[in-house]
Amino acid sequence: MSLTHISSELINLIGVAASPLIVLITYQVFRTRGFAGMPDVEIQNKVLDISFETIHAQIEKHLHTSVLHFYGDHFILPPGLTFSHLAMSIHNNSRTLEQILPIYRNISEFGLQSAEFHQVVEMIQQFL
Repeated sequence: MSLTHISSELINLIGVAASPLIVLITYQVFRTRGFAGMPDVEIQNKVLDISFETIHAQIEKHLHTSVLHFYGDHFILPPGLTFSHLAMSIHNNSRTLEQILPIYRNISEFGLQSAEFHQVVEMIQQFL
């Protein structure tokens, strides 16, 4: 499976508007070794896993930035709460791109105004 093929599949799945995300995912895919001789189905599953992890990490990054902007630069999450936990909570521990992509789009486009960010604030408030 070529870089061009993987990139075009990601564009079909994610959309052209998320080009920087596609570049990041493609980089992560080809940073991973061990695709030689692997059947296309396995490569496709591996690409989907890497795509999910990359998008999840980007959601965490946006949440972190938004929380610091909302609460102040010196805010520390309450013990037992992590940005990874918050990100998983807002997408209900889903492992599908179809469910996580709209969350990524909302958080990256609307930031503090997104419904997902408001969910995160409510979760944090429960721990304070």
